[in-house]
Amino acid sequence: MRAPGAAPHAVLPAGRDRLDVLTIRLPLTFTAFCAQHTDVYLDYLRLHGHDEVQARHLMESMLGSLVQLWPQALRSEEPAAFAWSLLTALAGGSVPGGGPRGGAAGRQRDVVLLCQRLSLTPAQAAAAMGVDEGTVATHLGTARRRARVQD
Repeated sequence: MRAPGAAPHAVLPAGRDRLDVLTIRLPLTFTAFCAQHTDVYLDYLRLHGHDEVQARHLMESMLGSLVQLWPQALRSEEPAAFAWSLLTALAGGSVPGGGPRGGAAGRQRDVVLLCQRLSLTPAQAAAAMGVDEGTVATHLGTARRRARVQD
């Protein structure tokens, strides 16, 4: 029987020659968060030039850090924004047309990548990044205006 609020758990071998198992219980909120965001985060990492193995390794690293910081993430204004900052710090790589990451230009580039390259709706991009939909709309509008000026 599970404790209230506990998510399904992973069962891992406790030792090479032992039949005992080590049970890891993850917070239900963390498990739900992962289910909601993992696919988009993996696609985002692939856009940064990481192959499938690298993207999964980076995702595991980010989620490992996030689960340790989960209480802090939950106390933050927006847990998805907290997670997004961890993800973008690990993403590195390069994206065609990309420049230095970070700041408003980095967030705008992320919005464009999510909406145009990954075909997310503004609402989906906002949920992935942990920002409001109006912020996504503003970044998309700015990017469109800049593209028209450059044409």
